Amino acid sequence: MQHAASLFGLKEFGNIYTRIMNPTTDVFEQRIAALEGGVAALATGSGQAAQFLALNNILQAGDNFITTSYLYGGTYNQFKVAFKRLGIEARFADGDDAESFVKHIDKNTKAFYLETIGNPRLNIPDFKIC
Repeated sequence: MQHAASLFGLKEFGNIYTRIMNPTTDVFEQRIAALEGGVAALATGSGQAAQFLALNNILQAGDNFITTSYLYGGTYNQFKVAFKRLGIEARFADGDDAESFVKHIDKNTKAFYLETIGNPRLNIPDFKIC
């Protein structure tokens, strides 16, 4: 009983609730971090959750990011609708053409977003010129 109270009181580290820590997810995150040479990793329930977390951590209202027009439909909607509600503008370049990205850059541009291998076109952007 004391052990459970210490865990839920955050006085002792351990597994208390699967939404904030899960031993299986923890092992997965540790292994991904090791594979990538990182100190930590974060697993999410979906790719859209992952991209939202990644972009939301570097963007704030008034910022923008530039992305390709070659996006999965759900990603397009997240960028066009959900981020707009947060005051963040997604600017859509013409496909994977690096020059079309350049014309969208301004002082509030904080990120570029590309998918590889893209869905649904199976495109692979040329990162060397991006």
